[in-house]
Amino acid sequence: MYTVIRHYTVTSGSVDDALKQVEAGFVPIVQRIKGFDAYYALKTGDDGLATVSVFETEAGCTASTTAAANWLQSNTPDFTTDAPQIIAGETVIHARALATAEN
Repeated sequence: MYTVIRHYTVTSGSVDDALKQVEAGFVPIVQRIKGFDAYYALKTGDDGLATVSVFETEAGCTASTTAAANWLQSNTPDFTTDAPQIIAGETVIHARALATAEN
């Protein structure tokens, strides 16, 4: 598995509006990339948001970063951002909630 984290600073518009547009416009695109596993978006403050994309392959992570850049350029969302900080690599530890008798 491979993961890419992109952190954006929203320079115009609101983070809440940006997240709504990402959910409606970009999420359907990233879901169609080969090897897609999961996508998360986080508010990181008044002007920040981060996304976490998980794929079966490194190529999927690379494709998602390209798709994100293309989406921001071609869709003219109601917000603008600085270029994101990007962290990507092989996922070496992956844990899920433990099943218990109460579940």
